[in-house]
Amino acid sequence: MSQFDIMYTELVRRIEREGVYTNGQKVRPKYITDGAPAHTKAIFFHTMTFYPHEVPVLTIKNNFPVTANNERHWIWNEKSNKVDDLRRLNGTEKTVWNEWELWDGTIGLAYGHQLGKKVMDLNGKNVDQVDYVLHELRHNPTSRRILTELWNIDDLSSMSLTPCVHHTQWDTYDGTLNLLVKARSSDVGLGLPFNVYQYSVLHRMIARHADLPLGKMHFVIGNAHIYDRHLETLREVIANEPLPAPNLYIEPTIKDFYDFTNKDVRLINYKHQGNYEFEVAE
Repeated sequence: MSQFDIMYTELVRRIEREGVYTNGQKVRPKYITDGAPAHTKAIFFHTMTFYPHEVPVLTIKNNFPVTANNERHWIWNEKSNKVDDLRRLNGTEKTVWNEWELWDGTIGLAYGHQLGKKVMDLNGKNVDQVDYVLHELRHNPTSRRILTELWNIDDLSSMSLTPCVHHTQWDTYDGTLNLLVKARSSDVGLGLPFNVYQYSVLHRMIARHADLPLGKMHFVIGNAHIYDRHLETLREVIANEPLPAPNLYIEPTIKDFYDFTNKDVRLINYKHQGNYEFEVAE
């Protein structure tokens, strides 16, 4: 069975058991459908460790891996903040980012924009954060300074949505490529399954680029929350029987990170327990 299903179920149960409601407090998010305050039940600090033998994707509900992978490609490979670029990858006008699209067609100075800014010094030359990671893992893999950061305080006011998953650190202390991912905030019903799968794919692609064995991925969450309108549905989800984990196919002839297209990644034998609807809050 899928190990992520087990970890996900344990997290939902922990929030049910230990979580604190924001009911009665002033909250920023509102449900898109009716503008009502989007209250949550939350815990602070949770961590999950994923081992390289299995790709972490939920089977107790549809993880929507194609859509999740397209978003990863949009942010990390294309380093784009233009919503039309994501629509092109998805092949549809509908994207999870439509609600945050600004008048200029972007999501502001967020996500892909931050990765694509040339801000890192590399032998006297400014490069972007992704190029820096790729270079250092090939040429200086024992460095403890191989990381990315999307939480740019200078640009936060120009982002339509400040980043939830904001930090990565890449480390080869044991001869394998280990990845630490940090999220300041995680919507357990909608965002978390997407993000875990996205970064597990990214981890494998960059290990391939750097010609390093795949190590562990540690996913660390600050505020792990369930929206009040998601709770009942998530109870149904975690009551489902986990199914065998699928296999991840990444086109084996491609080594260079920038040669990958969004079509070069897919799950094989992915079976799940069905689709579940969750209201979006913004």
